[in-house]
Amino acid sequence: MRPAATASAAPTALAARAPGLAGARPIAVFNLLSLGRLYLQPGEVVPMLTHRHMLSLYLILFFALVALDFNGASPGLPVELRGTIYIFAMGTALCLLGLSLSAALTLAERRKGRVALHLSPVLMLATLGSVLVGESCFRLLLPVEDPSALRLFLIVAFHYIVAEFAAAAVAHGLLPTILAELRGQPITQLSETDPALWAPDPDPGLADLPPEELGFLIVGDRSIPLPGLLHLQAEGNYVHLWAQDRHELLPGPLADLVRQMPTDSGRLVHRSHWVATAAIRRWHSDGREITLQLSNDQSVPVAVTRRREVRDWLLKLDIPRMTGPR
Repeated sequence: MRPAATASAAPTALAARAPGLAGARPIAVFNLLSLGRLYLQPGEVVPMLTHRHMLSLYLILFFALVALDFNGASPGLPVELRGTIYIFAMGTALCLLGLSLSAALTLAERRKGRVALHLSPVLMLATLGSVLVGESCFRLLLPVEDPSALRLFLIVAFHYIVAEFAAAAVAHGLLPTILAELRGQPITQLSETDPALWAPDPDPGLADLPPEELGFLIVGDRSIPLPGLLHLQAEGNYVHLWAQDRHELLPGPLADLVRQMPTDSGRLVHRSHWVATAAIRRWHSDGREITLQLSNDQSVPVAVTRRREVRDWLLKLDIPRMTGPR
C-alpha cells in the first residue's frame, strides 16, 4: 500500500508513462541487520554521502575518535598526528563504502532491474580497509606491543560492530530525511525509500498516447511530464520543481531546463524563477515591484530588469491585476 503522501508529493498518472522514473529505474536494495531495507537509485550515492547532514556526522565522529582514542598504541602521539591518521582511516572507509554502493547500482543498471544485497559485507569491507590503513599508519610512527593477528582481528571485530550500530542509526534516522530532500518526496521512514511505493497506477486513458505527445522535461536519465508543471526555482546547484501534485529537487542549472520548455508554456520572470502560463492566477503591482500569485499559493517575484516584458505578457494574457500595498 502506498504511503499517505500529501497532494504536493504524489506522482501523477502521467509520470507512469515517463521512462526512467522512480518505479522503472534500476534500484539496489541493501538489507540491514536491523531488518530494515535501504533502496537507492543511480546517482544518489555521492549526493547522499556528501550531504550536509552526513558531513556534520563525520565531523562529530572524527572528534569523538580523537578524544576517546580506542587504539592503545596511540597515546604517545600528538593529537594532530592522531587526527591525521583518523582522517585517513575514515576517508578509506567512506571511499570503500561509496564504491561498493555504486558497484551495486551499476549491476542493477546492467540488469535493468533490482539487485538485492546485504549491507553487512559492505560494512565489513569498509571496516577492514579503515583498520588496515589506521594500523599501518600507527606502526610507521610507533612500535606495537602486540602485533599479532589476534589483536588485528579484535580491532576489526570491535569496529565492525560499531559500524553496524552506526549504519542502523544513520539508515533509520538520517537517510529518510536526506533521500526525501534528494527525491522531493515526503519520505519519513526507511521503508518509504522504496521508489515503487511512490509509483502511481497507470492511467488507462493515457495508455495509447506516445510520450512525444505528452511532452517531457529531460533531466539526466529521467523524463518528467510537462502537463501540470507550475514553477521552477533555482537554489544553488539545484532546481526546485513544483507541479500540481508534487515537489522535486532536480540537478541544475535552471537555464538547461528552461531551454527545453515550449515557448508558449511559460516564461523566465527572474533569473531564479520560471513560471508556467497556466499557473498564474493574478499579479500584484506596487511601484517597480511585480509579484505573481500561482495556483499553488506561491508568490513569485519578477526581476526589475524583466518588469516591462513580463507586464506586457500578463496584460496580453488578461490575468487579473492588483495594485497598491499588499
